[in-house]
Amino acid sequence: MGGNLARAPRWRMRLAAPAALVAALVALGAAPAHAAIKEFTLPAAGGDHLTSGLALGPDGALYSLDPPAIQMVRVTPAGVSRRFSISVRSVAINGFPQLLSAGPDGALWFASANTNQIVRATPAGVFASFDIPTTGSASYDIAAGGDGAMWFTESAGNRIGRITTAGAITEYPLPRPLSGPAQITAGPDGALWFTEQIAGRIGRITTAGEITEFPLPDSRSGPAGIVAGPDGALWFTERNAGRIGRMTTAGAVTEYTIPTPGSLPVSIAAGPDGALWFTEYGTDLVGRVTTAGAVSEFQVPTLDSGPRDIAAGSDGAMWFTELLSGKMARVATGEQPIGPPLKAFTCTTGKRKRTRLPATCTLDPALSGGKLALTLRDELGVVATGSGTTTGARTTVTLKAKKAIARGSYSLEASVTVQGRITRFTAGVRA
Repeated sequence: MGGNLARAPRWRMRLAAPAALVAALVALGAAPAHAAIKEFTLPAAGGDHLTSGLALGPDGALYSLDPPAIQMVRVTPAGVSRRFSISVRSVAINGFPQLLSAGPDGALWFASANTNQIVRATPAGVFASFDIPTTGSASYDIAAGGDGAMWFTESAGNRIGRITTAGAITEYPLPRPLSGPAQITAGPDGALWFTEQIAGRIGRITTAGEITEFPLPDSRSGPAGIVAGPDGALWFTERNAGRIGRMTTAGAVTEYTIPTPGSLPVSIAAGPDGALWFTEYGTDLVGRVTTAGAVSEFQVPTLDSGPRDIAAGSDGAMWFTELLSGKMARVATGEQPIGPPLKAFTCTTGKRKRTRLPATCTLDPALSGGKLALTLRDELGVVATGSGTTTGARTTVTLKAKKAIARGSYSLEASVTVQGRITRFTAGVRA
């Protein structure tokens, strides 16, 4: 729920991308030399690693979670990381922690959906857990409320929960079934606001437990992340619709379309520059929207990284997690965004000549003068590569291999970079 995004084994089942997004051709954006974004690799022992959830701790560091490794990760503004194994036995055996938030008690709090628990962690890595009364609640997101307690969503339990810093839990059922409460945030009015991803609504709950629900114009839009903006409104992502929404505390909605198709916006956070920043899981972009609705985008250097959660750091920059690459990244709020999306193109291969294979790409004139890069792959990895400059409507590049290219089936990957934007093409070919 609410952005449980991943891509293969058991942790990859939470929130699969719509089938329409799994295509051979994907348009992406990219800043020149990726100057706007700096990535940090988080050293870890062998095995699978993901980076999920992000919160600014009381010590000025960023905290995240590694669900497969069952670890909490601390990253300083300089990018120095440290890992803490989550020592709660049930979580360590069967947990899958995803999102976390700083509490009023100087600790970090997160939900463990698989074990039906809320976990408290100190910045030093001391953990304690609390059982949720409703069995199989699938607790997901958590946020600090204005009443000194933590509030959390129960995606399967269809409830909003409240836990005191001492561990006392109260649950509030939602008025309608199958709402799918996802992410939650403290609102500017003292209430807690949350997204209902299945029902396509935004919910509000007072600290006394009174619930109000506001339907969105499109019930299938898949609202995911939500945050209070500097303008006194609530801002949220519409994952399925590729939009950013704004809702007043009276329930009036305005929506803004993200320029890049297939964006899959997930998380959203308020920036120190007075704008809202969000992640685009489907296109490896980070977006920014002003309170007037002007949207701009920034390219993540690592392709297929899965930008997931985002938060303002103590250094005045925005930080975000890359779920699939396992990295954490930083983007300065004053960086130059990329331009509008580029048009698609196609490539075909010609007759191979031992270690060489020609490829001809048919392009829109707007892509002329760009940098063309091609890679030929088989099931074992890279077979041949080639590059050149696009000229006119058709450009031919010769891919070169270190040894003879065998007859058979391959994957051809191509990208064109023009004025900071990248558009890519992937297709199966025979050589």
